[in-house]
Amino acid sequence: MYVKLQSVLEEERKAVISRDFMYLYEVLSAKDPLLAGLSSISARRVEAVSSLLEKKGQKAQKGLKALMALSAGKEKSALKETAGELSEAMERVAELNKSNHLLIAESLSNLGRSLDFLEAFFVRGTYQSTGLVDGKAVKGARLRKGV
Repeated sequence: MYVKLQSVLEEERKAVISRDFMYLYEVLSAKDPLLAGLSSISARRVEAVSSLLEKKGQKAQKGLKALMALSAGKEKSALKETAGELSEAMERVAELNKSNHLLIAESLSNLGRSLDFLEAFFVRGTYQSTGLVDGKAVKGARLRKGV
């Protein structure tokens, strides 16, 4: 599932870079079930490791490292390999997620700066039949004062 999540995060990056918000919405809708599945699997993994540790007489410790410490031979090497793969996958997902977060934050910042720039060109008030714009005269006595 981490491999699938990595590919979804890479697609998310492509969607943000290309500014294709419909595609980004599709990618994010594919990301939610993966995150829910990973959360469920993680909880079951903790339960399974705790159960194995209890069978080996260890109740206070949790995690693959504690299980590896009690294992030997092929079992230990298989656990070590699995832990390494899991760790690498989790690090890659965290790296992609952080990168996407920074990319989205920078995109939002650019959007904010663009809106601030364009805001100077917007007329804030409306001309009313009384000759006032936001309660201020734009002709007549005010013009005679050199304003």
